[in-house]
Amino acid sequence: MLANRALFAAINCGLPVLGINPMPLLEQITTDLKQAMLSGDKTATETLRMLKSAITYVQTQESATELSEAELIKIIRREVKKRHEAAESFRKAGSPDRAEQEEAEAKVLEHYLPAQIDPGKVEEYLQNLRKENPDLPKGDAIRQTLTHFDGQTDGKIVSGLVNRLFN
Repeated sequence: MLANRALFAAINCGLPVLGINPMPLLEQITTDLKQAMLSGDKTATETLRMLKSAITYVQTQESATELSEAELIKIIRREVKKRHEAAESFRKAGSPDRAEQEEAEAKVLEHYLPAQIDPGKVEEYLQNLRKENPDLPKGDAIRQTLTHFDGQTDGKIVSGLVNRLFN
């Protein structure tokens, strides 16, 4: 009986258990929203409500009943990017409290993104790409790298590495 409870708890937390697929991302977001509401976590509640709203907006625009995991991750990345840009703007405007709020929201959203690849591996890939194609334009190198790592690295990191290595 205890083993069944542990299995059930692991599945509900989205953990892969003995080949059982984790909870779908949208279902996990909904479950986490309910949990945040019950626990009184205002930041998580507001952030997840905004995320669900963004997901619903995309579903409406695309006339889709369901979005794939990749599409959901794309939406989450866009929302994280918005939060980071807003935090930077608030810092420049002299409002560190609002910047901290935006960073806290970004942190909540980043929980749903896949793990990021070590920048050293990205740099190693770019060095090999440069050796194979010495005349490769920077834009193509960035595109190929982002495609190769498929959402596991940030475009700013790749762009910075390309600018440094392809000069």
